[in-house]
Amino acid sequence: MIEQLNTAEIQAYLKRIGIDDIKEPTLEFLFELQRAHVQYLSWQTVDIFAGRPAEISLQDSIQLIIQGRSGYCFHLNGAFSVLLRSLGYTVDWHRGGVQPHGEQPRVNSFH
Repeated sequence: MIEQLNTAEIQAYLKRIGIDDIKEPTLEFLFELQRAHVQYLSWQTVDIFAGRPAEISLQDSIQLIIQGRSGYCFHLNGAFSVLLRSLGYTVDWHRGGVQPHGEQPRVNSFH
């Protein structure tokens, strides 16, 4: 599993989400990163519908983003976690699930 991005990858990722500089890992910078990530990276399933689902490994997910693409939840969340870890943030993964409207919340490990 990829744990850290190198400086060039960090800079390319930040550029992709409209951030120019690497900053210290503060709460304010975390908020800036999250806002930029949501603003510049759309949830995208084009590859699935085209019959070419992209790999969901962390390295593949990061490369999708750096190369100007996007992805679905596994790509976006996985890549963002590596970016945050590379910038000095502590990142913990948790299981999640998709809750259809009107159903009780549950964790089905789907997310």
